[in-house]
Formats: sequence, C-alpha cells, structure tokens
Amino acid sequence: MLESLKREDETFDELLERLAQSKKPINIGAWSEEQADRAREAIERSRGASSSDVPVPR
Repeated sequence: MLESLKREDETFDELLERLAQSKKPINIGAWSEEQADRAREAIERSRGASSSDVPVPR
C-alpha cells in the first residue's frame, strides 16, 4: 500500500516523513451528532443484514 503513495524520486523514509507532516490537521468533532448518526447508519447499511450484529463504533 505504501508503494502506491511513494513518489518515484523519494525514499521510504521521506515518504513516511511527508505522511507524518500532514498540513491539514484532523478536525475532531467536525460533524454534528446528526451527521455522525447518518454516517453510522450508512455504514451499517453497506455491511448488509448479515453483519448487523456488529456495532459501528461511536
């Protein structure tokens, strides 16, 4: 998987450094509770009925 992200002219060390220095910080709590609930429901639907007993993490 990392191979697909690696640029032709960079080493794996440079790749890892580039990935670790993301310029966009994660915006924790960016979704409202309603948006998060809709996302959880979509994940549950996409898993199908056979895996409905496996809860989506909150």
